[in-house]
Amino acid sequence: MLGSIYQGMAGMQSFDKGLSNISSNVANMNTNGYKKTDLLFKDTLYQQNGSGNASSSATEANVLSTNNTQGELQATGNDTDMAIDGQGFFILRDGSETFYTRAGEFDFNSDGYLVNKSNGYRVAGLTGGSALSDINIRSVRASDAAPSTQIELMGNLSVSGTLHNITDIEVIDADGARRVLSMEFSNNSANTPQSWLVEVKDETGTVLQNNLEIRFNPNGSPALDFNSVSFSLDANSGAASQIDIFMGEPESFNQVTHFSSGSTSSVEVESTDGNAPGVMIGMEIDQSGNIVVNYSNGESASTDKIALAYFQSLDSLVVTGSGLIQSNSSESPIIGAVESQGLGKIEGGKIEQSNVELTNEFTTMIVIQRGYQASSQVLTSANEMIQQLMEATSK
Repeated sequence: MLGSIYQGMAGMQSFDKGLSNISSNVANMNTNGYKKTDLLFKDTLYQQNGSGNASSSATEANVLSTNNTQGELQATGNDTDMAIDGQGFFILRDGSETFYTRAGEFDFNSDGYLVNKSNGYRVAGLTGGSALSDINIRSVRASDAAPSTQIELMGNLSVSGTLHNITDIEVIDADGARRVLSMEFSNNSANTPQSWLVEVKDETGTVLQNNLEIRFNPNGSPALDFNSVSFSLDANSGAASQIDIFMGEPESFNQVTHFSSGSTSSVEVESTDGNAPGVMIGMEIDQSGNIVVNYSNGESASTDKIALAYFQSLDSLVVTGSGLIQSNSSESPIIGAVESQGLGKIEGGKIEQSNVELTNEFTTMIVIQRGYQASSQVLTSANEMIQQLMEATSK
């Protein structure tokens, strides 16, 4: 009977721990990145007979085991939020300690560092190999201007044509200002076979350069040393930049040609380089973990790469609260880039939700409640038997 009391009490204590664990899981079902815990039970042998075999046993709730299955990824609309699809943890540092998390609710602080929203810990990236550094975009919040250096043309200058104009040619000057130019092509074949003269004007109609000569071979391809001409563009500050007008490689037919097509020519601008200054208007995270910054001038730049960590033994990890995890052993984590060494990929603009399933928790809770009630009944029955025994012996 004393053994029955012990077994009943041990069962009630174990099932009480089970209920507490379920309560913790349910309370965190909306905590991003939370991993549910499962309570493991074991038999406790406390009495042996003469042959060494156990004569009675009780159940004991022994270990909390973290369930690391993937949670659902939910879009948030926030560019700086991230979720890991697969293995790994984000690495957070506060200067003296290192933490790990699956909850990628991040943002950039006033100093340009990518930090965890809840505690301000800095998110680590890779600087080369497995070396870690704090991710910072302060130096790339703006895109410098780059003056145009080349205008590439394509199309056909008709052999029998006399004039051809191209308007609304957008280029960037040495000050980073956007300028609009025009070109006029004049057939010069009467003086030099297969020759055209080019005149360049700015937006005010001022001639920047004239009598620039281009020539073609008899087969209609650009001629060597006459397939490109240059002019100078002055900015308001007085700075000047040189721009090349490129017709295509000599002897090629990929860009500008010189064939007979009546009096109509079709030459137009294929591309121009250069860009005006821009400011950061947004960012995105690609699946390889690169942070890509987008600018108002249409340009973009890749900066730091997100670092991920993984532990061979997940049992060595200890939950410290607020979605943070630390290692309680001497095991060093595997640190690498996204999609390397078995690590997962990054989903930008998403958050990993808790992997707690309410239906499963309630099902387990019903089983534990019944176990608790059964253990309680064992304890009550044993107590009644002891009372009856005491009453019988007192008579």
